[in-house]
Amino acid sequence: MWIVIKYKTNNLDLLKSDLNKKLKSSADFYLPKIQMIKNSFRKKKNIKSEFKILGDYIFCYHQSFSDKKILNLMNYVKGTKCFLKDYFSCQKEIKEFILKCKQNEDEKGYLKQSFFKFQINKRMKFLNGPFANMIFNIIEVQKNKLKILLDGKNTVINKKNYLFSSI
Repeated sequence: MWIVIKYKTNNLDLLKSDLNKKLKSSADFYLPKIQMIKNSFRKKKNIKSEFKILGDYIFCYHQSFSDKKILNLMNYVKGTKCFLKDYFSCQKEIKEFILKCKQNEDEKGYLKQSFFKFQINKRMKFLNGPFANMIFNIIEVQKNKLKILLDGKNTVINKKNYLFSSI
C-alpha cells in the first residue's frame, strides 16, 4: 500500500533508514524529480541542478501499511513532519501518477518534458537554456515541437530540448 509522507528537507536519508528499521524490511520510495541545466555565460559551462516536483513529499510503499498499528509507528519515524491520512481511498490515483512518472523518465531517473501537458494560449516560462526565465505563449502544439510567441515573435522550438513551467 502506498502512503505519502511529508519529510524534513535535510533528513530524507534519516527517514528512509529509520522507516526501514521500524518496518524490519525495506520499503520502496519514489520521489519524482527533474534536472535543470542552466547556462553560465561567465564560466562558459552548464550548471546542473535537481528539482523535486513534489517539494518535501515522497511516496512510500510497503505491504504492512494497511495495518493501523504500523501506521501509528509512522508518527515516530525520524525525519517525518507528517503523513497524509487519506491515502487508503486514493490508492488508484497514486498508482496511476507513479506509473505516469515512471513512463516519462529518462535513463537517469529524471522526468522528461513529455510528462507535462501543453495547452494553447497558456503562458509558460523557460526553466533552462538560452531563454531561461523568459515568458512565452503557446500558439500550437505539434508532436515534438511547440509553436510559441516569444517577445512578439513567432518561433518553433523542440519540446525535448527545454523545460518549462506554467505561470
